[in-house]
Amino acid sequence: MPIYLISDPPHLLKTACNCVRSSRSGGARMMMYNQHFILWEHFCHVPYLFESSELRSCKLTDSHFSHKSYAKMRVCYAAQLLSGTVSSLMKSRGGEEMKMSAWFAGLMNKWFDLMNTRLNYLYIPDLKPYTTIDDPRLKWLNTFLSELKQWKSSLTGSVSEQSKQFLSHQTYDGLVSTSMAIVELVKFLLENSPEGSYVLTKRLNQDPLEAYFGHMRQTGRRNEVPDIHQYAQFENVIMCKKNIKSLKGSNVNHVIDWKHGDVCDDPMPKRKK
Repeated sequence: MPIYLISDPPHLLKTACNCVRSSRSGGARMMMYNQHFILWEHFCHVPYLFESSELRSCKLTDSHFSHKSYAKMRVCYAAQLLSGTVSSLMKSRGGEEMKMSAWFAGLMNKWFDLMNTRLNYLYIPDLKPYTTIDDPRLKWLNTFLSELKQWKSSLTGSVSEQSKQFLSHQTYDGLVSTSMAIVELVKFLLENSPEGSYVLTKRLNQDPLEAYFGHMRQTGRRNEVPDIHQYAQFENVIMCKKNIKSLKGSNVNHVIDWKHGDVCDDPMPKRKK
């Protein structure tokens, strides 16, 4: 059985977005490709590109552009910033100055869609389950890697200057290894599965694990260093709750299906005196 090393795709999208957040005047980076900058100020200017009648379709709020650690940790903020809507708006109304920022947003949006194939894909072709080893989306992932490698090879200047013009090396290595592993894993599963099978890459992430430890932190409240006995008590609390409610205040929106029937808020019948 082969082993495939896959980084958490939502985490990679978040770190890619954080690289853009630091790409600004006075920041840690000034990302550049084909003599055009990829800057955070381009994304901050996106809400002003919408007309008044289109603002309803824009999911961006002031929280998306905050530099607080909470905003940087939210995967949904990164997905909405590096989205197809933002990319198309930059291309159509941002002018030549936002050309590469639009390219980067569209590139990461398509990559993240291919990492989240699901059954309820809502008529978005990139979210459809993988069913054949000849799927053109698998070939696109190889093209995605070629784009990143071409971007990296086009950098000029010293080593430190090149690192500022590109993604962080951790993000780059994660994108390369994960994309290659997904292509090979999907082909392996389809080749060794009965006819009519499909692959959902949405399941290849660590959201359940993050949700579990989020429940653990939420149960412990101010206790940041629990001992083994307290950990066992927290575990019993989580088992008793059986994850009926979804976790709030985390960077993942993970809802576990309730397997034992519907849960309602109706009050219990009063006991007769």
